[in-house]
Amino acid sequence: MSIAKVLPALGLRITAGPLELRGITDDDLVTLGELAVAGIHAPDRMPFYHPWTEADPSELPLKFAQYHWNSAPRGARSGGSSISASGATAC
Repeated sequence: MSIAKVLPALGLRITAGPLELRGITDDDLVTLGELAVAGIHAPDRMPFYHPWTEADPSELPLKFAQYHWNSAPRGARSGGSSISASGATAC
């Protein structure tokens, strides 16, 4: 069974040229955490209200995943009701 079977919104893919919009899975969090460690903004600039990118590089991937898990929707519904994934809502 896949996560898309459990939460169909995570199986949704919207593609426009080279851009693909889709839900973030736990496997994606590893790659995104590694990208955050490599740096996502200039060191002398803080584009975020909370300076989460200043975390110790050895802790940043875990903290990134924990933040995502804590901010993810707690449930989804289908059959005429809204389905949400990663903060996006579709009706």
